[in-house]
Amino acid sequence: MLCAGLSACRGSSPAEQAPLTPRAALEAHLQQVLAGAAGAEVSGIALARIAADGELHTAAVGCARFAPDGRRCAHPLSPHTRFRVASLSKLITAVTVLRLVEAGRLRLDAPLAALLGPGPATSAAGQRSPTVAELLAHTSSLRDAAEPVPAATPLSEWMALAPRFDLAHPPGTSFHYANLNYVMAGAVVEKVTGQRFDMVAEREVLTPAGVVAGYGWDGAGAARPWGTPVRRRAIDGEWAPSGPWIAQVDATPEAPAVPADYVPGTRPQAFAPHGGLRISAADLARLLRAVLRGQGGAPPLLSPSSLAMLVGASGPAAAGSAGPAAAGSAGPVAAGSAGAAP
Repeated sequence: MLCAGLSACRGSSPAEQAPLTPRAALEAHLQQVLAGAAGAEVSGIALARIAADGELHTAAVGCARFAPDGRRCAHPLSPHTRFRVASLSKLITAVTVLRLVEAGRLRLDAPLAALLGPGPATSAAGQRSPTVAELLAHTSSLRDAAEPVPAATPLSEWMALAPRFDLAHPPGTSFHYANLNYVMAGAVVEKVTGQRFDMVAEREVLTPAGVVAGYGWDGAGAARPWGTPVRRRAIDGEWAPSGPWIAQVDATPEAPAVPADYVPGTRPQAFAPHGGLRISAADLARLLRAVLRGQGGAPPLLSPSSLAMLVGASGPAAAGSAGPAAAGSAGPVAAGSAGAAP
């Protein structure tokens, strides 16, 4: 890129310049986007695409981690840099749940109260308890709080501190995106397996897909290339287009703070099933290939019926009697912003 620019500065005519290869043209376009062609500067862009023949194509420009001043790039971005991918994590959480359904360990029409016990954490007074399918479809009636669930607080205790359900919209009647749905889905996974959520996701999805990733840095491999999601802001202030790049999360790759005597089902928010997956663009593409098509001669991670549910269905959540069921209008996963997570 720099050489081409210098060549042009020396007065080379367009006819004297070699045409860009498709990859060089893509990287030139990404550099323009990086510099603000889309309306605002971005710190980095990593792309991964799997062609019809199964070949993986990748590209990356920009910075994975900045120096402490937020101005200089300390580590360049690559397609293999692992990041917290925020609400894309919900997709893999849903796949984890569906794998347990297909194994006969969980039913999508199971009420939350039957799995986690009755109380304010699993239903509102006078209303039925939402089902697992309704959690995945964001039709459970759960609503996010203004602040995240503290990682050290038992989830059931936090749920009892204030109403968490929308009394005006009982379960199954309306779609409302909430991170809390997937925190509760993580609790369900832990309860039916007796294991930490991150370990179940690794066993059921990440390892079979052949990727290095994890909910937290235990499974994601902190020694491998890692990046920090950043945004322009004045230090200790609000967003500022000319400010330094400041880390939002993962200033250092730390594993979840989980004690050795952790009881599965008590604090799944420590692993952030709603937004805590760390994975690279290249491995994310491989993971999606494993879910949709299979990988390395293995069958897809999900059956056709589960896959049909995952990619979307119409109408309110309606769990089937034995297997995957139609989910809400946005499908079981509605990827939203990476805002405050409970």
